[in-house]
Amino acid sequence: MANTKAKIFIGLGIATFVGIGTYLVFNHFKKKRIMRDIYSKLLDTSSQESQQAQLRKSDKLKGTDALNPNFWQSGKADVNKLITGAKARELADELDNWILKFGIGNASVMPIIRKIKTRGQGSQVAYAYANPPKNYGDLANDLNDELSGFFDSDKSYDQVLNYLNNLPA
Repeated sequence: MANTKAKIFIGLGIATFVGIGTYLVFNHFKKKRIMRDIYSKLLDTSSQESQQAQLRKSDKLKGTDALNPNFWQSGKADVNKLITGAKARELADELDNWILKFGIGNASVMPIIRKIKTRGQGSQVAYAYANPPKNYGDLANDLNDELSGFFDSDKSYDQVLNYLNNLPA
């Protein structure tokens, strides 16, 4: 009888040891997989979030798809929600006029920015801003410079950035 109890305790000890060992091994591989997924997402430069994660706070407008002149042509934008070239040039003119007036704060740029309803439309405006017949330059750089000046508040910059980042494709 004593021999049977000893065998049961030894069996339970082995089962516990194997169970704990198996748990530790699987937990190790699970953590390794999670870390691999995190690192692959950080290294992925095709998404807007990863592009902005690599930029300084003052340059985050440059990483948004809404101000990327090539985003609307990449196939990621919803083609049913794109605007006409004339409308894009009109919005580019309005933004250029605002920038040339040295951007008198957020109150004057947000009504123009709010006319953009999708990231694809914003991309079209950035394309019209940068290419003929307008050739004003890079919209992301110009807006970034205008909204992050010495006398400008972070609130206006963050408001524009949040609006553009939350637009649908």
